[in-house]
Amino acid sequence: MIVPGDWSAAELDYQARQVASALVHNASFNCIAAQIVVTSREWPQRLAFLSALKQHLQAIPPRPAYYPGAIARYESFLAEYPQATVLSPKQPGTIPWTLIEGLDPTANPRIFQEEVFCGLLAEVQLPSRNARDFLAMAVPFVNEQLWGTLGCTVIIDPRTEAQEADAFNQAIAQLRYGSIAINAWVSLGNGLGCTPWGAFPGHTPADIGSGWGWFTTAFCLITLKKLSSALLFGYL
Repeated sequence: MIVPGDWSAAELDYQARQVASALVHNASFNCIAAQIVVTSREWPQRLAFLSALKQHLQAIPPRPAYYPGAIARYESFLAEYPQATVLSPKQPGTIPWTLIEGLDPTANPRIFQEEVFCGLLAEVQLPSRNARDFLAMAVPFVNEQLWGTLGCTVIIDPRTEAQEADAFNQAIAQLRYGSIAINAWVSLGNGLGCTPWGAFPGHTPADIGSGWGWFTTAFCLITLKKLSSALLFGYL
């Protein structure tokens, strides 16, 4: 979610680079790779942001598409979105970084409901007038129309965050995602090794979604170690 605001050129470029990184890391074969970017149609800097994003992706060489079936899956998505912009050279055994711009939030295309799991990124424009309006639209959109609940990144400039503190805090509280990151790729929630990681609570084995349960890596291991010691020495 890119909250509309007033960014300097350097700030805008940095955030575009973050989004590009979230797509290309590990050739995009990550369960938390960037797939949908939500912007405001009326944001004056929207085109500048997308331009910076495309420039960064164009500068990154394509990577081997080692994951089974990835190329066929990419080609099937590409056939459904002829407006997609291919941003890197097509080389044998690779998937070029690709951006689909301007998807309609009222539609229900395949990319809203199926994990791409390759170097394809889609942008959705919401018809919001300002940051507060955007947050009110974006939260129900990502909660209800996008498949998956593992993680969400919210990008917002500090001035807008301060001006719309109440609306922003409310939006964060309402997001139904297991991990939420502000101005950082949400994969850090896993990489830090101490924060909880897992889908938003509520999935069942019959409808598993993004998973069932949580793990907290380092803290979880410490807890299990203490518990096993207690059992071993008869404390429990």
